[in-house]
Amino acid sequence: MSASVNSKARFLGPILAITSAVLYALSAPAAKVLVQKTDPLILAGLFYLGSGFGLSAILLIQSFLKKRKTEENVPKALSKADLSRLLGATLFGGIIAPILIMLSYKLAPASVVSLLLNFEIAFTAIIAWFVFGENFDRRLIFGLLCILAGGILVTWNPSEVLVMQWSSLLAVAGCLFWAVDNNLTTQIALVNPIKIVCFKGMVSGVFNLTLATVLKDHLPPFQYVVAALLVGFVCFGISLTLFIMAMRLLGAARSSAYFATEPFVGSLLCVLLLHESLSPYLIGAALAMAVGVWIFLTESHDHEHVHTALEHAHAHVHDEHHQHDHAQALEDRLKDGVEHTHLHTHENLKHSHPHMPDLHHSHHD
Repeated sequence: MSASVNSKARFLGPILAITSAVLYALSAPAAKVLVQKTDPLILAGLFYLGSGFGLSAILLIQSFLKKRKTEENVPKALSKADLSRLLGATLFGGIIAPILIMLSYKLAPASVVSLLLNFEIAFTAIIAWFVFGENFDRRLIFGLLCILAGGILVTWNPSEVLVMQWSSLLAVAGCLFWAVDNNLTTQIALVNPIKIVCFKGMVSGVFNLTLATVLKDHLPPFQYVVAALLVGFVCFGISLTLFIMAMRLLGAARSSAYFATEPFVGSLLCVLLLHESLSPYLIGAALAMAVGVWIFLTESHDHEHVHTALEHAHAHVHDEHHQHDHAQALEDRLKDGVEHTHLHTHENLKHSHPHMPDLHHSHHD
């Protein structure tokens, strides 16, 4: 069993994170077209609102199609700790960080800001490793540096001088708040990922559009509003939902490392869709990122560890970490590995097997 859990994290996690990066990268050529007709703050608000509206529709469809709920498949109410994390993630990642980044774009060259956005990956890893106890070693640090080097290469503009002026510091601060958002979101155990992104999208979208209205910005023509909402749904809503799913399997640091391939994917899409030139920097970025991703894919972390007693709710199957009883009728339906959700208790357990820093494996040793 433990091998199957590790296999799921090792292969499904990277697929979810990289798919998330690809979907988010699609926003790069779309934004380049839409920003010509839309104020940046308005565009950010429409992107977030599109995410919120689209995922709200999915939640309504899920609710309509779902069979009658029972005590065994309904998660308990959101805890105060998870609610605090969700509000903090929305404030830091959905409101403060975008405002800082928008101000930075207004004051500094776009190429410089794009380069500085790589700080998000580094900050996310540092917080995950040293604050939330995700395991790491020198090999993973080298892999992260390779991916960061690729991100720097693909956004590097030799004609621009990178100086830490106020505009640059705003971008770095925005990356720090996004990194806090990533780590807080990883810690939310009881909430459907779609609900998390939907909530963040609606709150952030309304706030950004309200702020744009106060600043007397104007909505673009109707067709551009619709296009921005659709881009927001796919490139923000679905992408960030997949990213949260990846973080629950891999932890924040590893998921962010895979997601860091996004600048390369975005640049490649601009080459293919907007016929931009293929630069040596893009080729170098591909090689550096390939090395970094290979290092993460071939990671093996295996040691004796202790699970302390814990009560929480999340989707799971009956495996080595989830041994508990149900009503007999339900037990018969779940014995073949059917995934289900309910509040359950983990007893103290000490064992050894390959694992990732998921909900059940966050430790410093």
